[in-house]
Amino acid sequence: MFVGIALLAIAIFQLAIATMAWKQRLPGNRFIGLRVPEVRKSADIWNTAHRVAAPLWLLSGVAFGFAGLSAWNATGWGWALPVVLFIIALAAYGAGAAQGAHTAAAVDARRIQEEANGGPAAAVDLQALRRAAQQSEKPDNS
Repeated sequence: MFVGIALLAIAIFQLAIATMAWKQRLPGNRFIGLRVPEVRKSADIWNTAHRVAAPLWLLSGVAFGFAGLSAWNATGWGWALPVVLFIIALAAYGAGAAQGAHTAAAVDARRIQEEANGGPAAAVDLQALRRAAQQSEKPDNS
């Protein structure tokens, strides 16, 4: 019964954190959330990385909740389901964190590249490229 209560408490905490991350309401701090250097560089990267991690963190919270409910009266082989759900919850949490950290690194690398190149890359006018390609394919009637 104690294990069930502990897992349900973890589930509530995890769901609250995931919801705040998804809504971009998770304040920047040292204790909760992703702790990689790229995430701390700006509020925009913090919010983007946590928003990417949030769906898997929600899945983790739901899995913790079901693990807690199934552990409430588990005996014997009945512990197999809570253990499997617990492993799924940990895997989802880790995958979300990895995905968020990867996103933060990618966004940071892109910003560094844009700063080195003097700003964001210019947009390409695809219609102009198509017209130029069509003009070059037309036979010259001179």
